[in-house]
Amino acid sequence: MRPPILRLWEDILSNGAALALPPLPRMIFVVHGGITVDAHELSDDGAWHGEGLLALQAATSGACVWRWELSSEAAGQAGSPPGVRSREKLWTPLETLPQGELLMRGDSVGFPPGGCAFLHRHRGPGIRCLIEGGIRIDTKGASTSYGPGAAWYESGPDAFSRRRPPTGPRGSFA
Repeated sequence: MRPPILRLWEDILSNGAALALPPLPRMIFVVHGGITVDAHELSDDGAWHGEGLLALQAATSGACVWRWELSSEAAGQAGSPPGVRSREKLWTPLETLPQGELLMRGDSVGFPPGGCAFLHRHRGPGIRCLIEGGIRIDTKGASTSYGPGAAWYESGPDAFSRRRPPTGPRGSFA
């Protein structure tokens, strides 16, 4: 049996543009602007999650959203409708899932300047994305630095630490 695939998309919606999405477990995070999703109005730093058919509608200011989706297919998304630009930031098969029911969660974590998350593990895998600032991830003997909007994958069982450079406060993780 193939493992499920976790994808992170970035959708840029012009003012009033709409994006219809098929049923999938997903989380939406509003990076900037405003949207209406499932009759809820969301703006900067707002989040939504669900599994059904979905229609996103941008506010008059437009919007930039990040969208995490869990699927069983390796194929990407069909073309974007007018006023919408979608790009896949990262995708990965979730080969290190723990046994049992899946929990899809979205966290936003902030670090003070120069802050550190000491060596730790997560129970399950996920795609992380930096909202602003800079961060260095140390894992498996390698150090990688990321800037705003960058996405990376963490397998869950592998030990890692996060060190934040002197600037940049937070990231979003799913």
